[in-house]
Amino acid sequence: MLPLYDNGKGSNYDLQHFIKSKAPNRARWDYHTVHIQQLNVFKSVRHEEIFAKFASRWLGYLNGHYSDHN
Repeated sequence: MLPLYDNGKGSNYDLQHFIKSKAPNRARWDYHTVHIQQLNVFKSVRHEEIFAKFASRWLGYLNGHYSDHN
């Protein structure tokens, strides 16, 4: 479900856009940085590439490198 939290410019705070068909609740930058920290913790525990991939992409969003995948 991790891709559902990615909005192409940052992370979503929750999944209300998926569950309730509402507009995405985009996370503020301070929450977005917490999401990156959480991904790095998951990566260090699980050693799964998806966590590194999203942490890198979301770190890029902080620097204005937006994704066109959404």
